[in-house]
Amino acid sequence: MPTANRSTKDACISLDYFIRSHLEKPCTYARVLFVDFSSAFNTIVPNILCDKLYGMGVPNYLLSFISDFLTDRQQFVRINKNQSSVSSCDIGCPQGRVLSPIIFSIYTDFIQSEHTNVKILKYAVDMAIVGLLDLETDASFYFDTVDNFLEKCRSVNLLINAKKTKEMVLSFSRTFAIYDYLFINGSVIDKVEHFKYLGTTFSNSLKWCENSNCLNSKIRSRFYAFSKFKHFKPNAYQRDHFIKTLIFPVLTYNIELWYFSATVNDRKRLLKHFNRNNFSVDVDSFVVERIHSIASNYASWDDHILNECYSCPRSQYLLPRIRTSRFLNSFIPTSIKVLNHRAIP
Repeated sequence: MPTANRSTKDACISLDYFIRSHLEKPCTYARVLFVDFSSAFNTIVPNILCDKLYGMGVPNYLLSFISDFLTDRQQFVRINKNQSSVSSCDIGCPQGRVLSPIIFSIYTDFIQSEHTNVKILKYAVDMAIVGLLDLETDASFYFDTVDNFLEKCRSVNLLINAKKTKEMVLSFSRTFAIYDYLFINGSVIDKVEHFKYLGTTFSNSLKWCENSNCLNSKIRSRFYAFSKFKHFKPNAYQRDHFIKTLIFPVLTYNIELWYFSATVNDRKRLLKHFNRNNFSVDVDSFVVERIHSIASNYASWDDHILNECYSCPRSQYLLPRIRTSRFLNSFIPTSIKVLNHRAIP
């Protein structure tokens, strides 16, 4: 059952933690399959959905409401004064509605991994299959999990877009290895070095340079668009409003995840934008406050996927075993240090 109070931030932090903590072990590697569905919302079958909701104990009046919402939808196409005939649609879920992502999450709730070393991260239609592997063990369980995932998708009329589905292989082992290609529907899945997952660009080097480049490019493009309005002579209030609504959210999106594990140069580039736009923010303190808020929730939510990271047998949370700086500076160890520091009277 989909859980409340979850966001893209949770999915990104979970993905980052699973990979970094696993790669702390010698002779290990990870494979991440970023799944792309073909018209995900348009392929939902109302009868299958209602059967799932009925099994979850949803009242009949809500089942009737959802069934009416998804079936017998009248639609037509109008171009200028020309209009097509009206047709009825009895499959799929309207995009852009608040209810649609919730419906899709319920529809795919049964798609789970049956292996402890394979995680399936889901946020609405964005899914990632994370295989935590080692060079000395057969990786067939990862391929079996992917096959099982595909079979479950087919059982509910969901189709995978093999051309847009990508795989990333991450390894810091000095042992040379050849990684088998993955095939879906007869098509080989491309391996990539970078992938934007839920708005954050992950790299197989576990560095944030590419994410920083994307962030800076987005900010420059927004300032360029704003410059086109200079003939309207925007006043100081309008400029501040533009910065607070269109620049600040870009600068701070998922900043808790990557800020302390980014390079000094990437952080300097970020700080330039803060200084340029006169943000009266101590960035380090701002990020620490956000980390503390998120980690406090993770530690208190027993049903959260990352709750087990916050073991507190006495007055201090326990840090995981750490060998490298790339894991030490990542979100989970940093958040535990923040919680422990705040706990000191």
